[in-house]
Amino acid sequence: MDNKNNNRKISIDNVQDIAGVQYTDGDIAFIDNIRSLPHNLNNTIINNVEMIVFVFCCDGRMSIMKDGRTINLHQWDILCCGPESALEDYMISTDFDAKILCISTRIILNLVHSDKNILNHYLSLEKYPVISVGEEGAQLFDKYYNLIKFRISQPSRTYDKEVMSALVSAAIYDMINMRGKSVTTIGGSDDTVTQGDLLCKRFMDLLVDNYPRERSVGWYARQLCVTPKYLSTVVKNLTGATAMKWITKIVVKDIIYLLEHSDMSIKEISDEMCFPSLSFFGKYVRQHLGVSPKEYRRRLNKTSEETVGQ
Repeated sequence: MDNKNNNRKISIDNVQDIAGVQYTDGDIAFIDNIRSLPHNLNNTIINNVEMIVFVFCCDGRMSIMKDGRTINLHQWDILCCGPESALEDYMISTDFDAKILCISTRIILNLVHSDKNILNHYLSLEKYPVISVGEEGAQLFDKYYNLIKFRISQPSRTYDKEVMSALVSAAIYDMINMRGKSVTTIGGSDDTVTQGDLLCKRFMDLLVDNYPRERSVGWYARQLCVTPKYLSTVVKNLTGATAMKWITKIVVKDIIYLLEHSDMSIKEISDEMCFPSLSFFGKYVRQHLGVSPKEYRRRLNKTSEETVGQ
């Protein structure tokens, strides 16, 4: 098998091209039937899953390779796959049934802004990606799914995106509540906390607590008394993304929030975020959002006006 010719990247933007998606809005996608996935997936490595994927096993069994490790999923288990996971060679039983939820990292970052402990749970899920929720938990998640499915069927309204994000966030919080001691380890591992775990947690705490955010991996490495390369390697091994990617994601989230929810001028936002110049800030925003800060706000205002006029 020539993996180079068969590698794929899946993101919220292109997941509808990979499988039959029931709903997608740029941050959330639902797949109601895993059998709609392409039959040739067994000859494909889905590399760099650029979103967070939850596979809820309703019935039957599934075996899949995640980052080179075999994961076995049984009834009432939830498999959690973080960004940049590599998935391949899945096998399912004839009675297998599952619901799949795909979310962008933006939703997790929204939760982090209100509760930084979410990052700790996220890191733990990366290490132990299977949660057994039991029959009662399965019933609860089925109710969430049906509620979300019903809400999707309603006519378009102003706060649709916020409502969907809130419902998905509530389901994630309940999943964390149910996690408890039901962590499934891989390869007989125990729950020993390693120095890498502690370093990654301290990095995440620094990233969340520090505002305005420092944008250099070197700054965080100096605070943690390690080299930038070592810090980035540890963070990537534990979370699937490098330290720089985490920094960029949270900085961009801050910028989006200020552009969307503040009356500050572009220059004031640039100063607030400690960019060296307005020109540098504009280039940074264009690099990560695809448009200038001014154009981003213009499109946002236009969308808001169109929604109000409906």
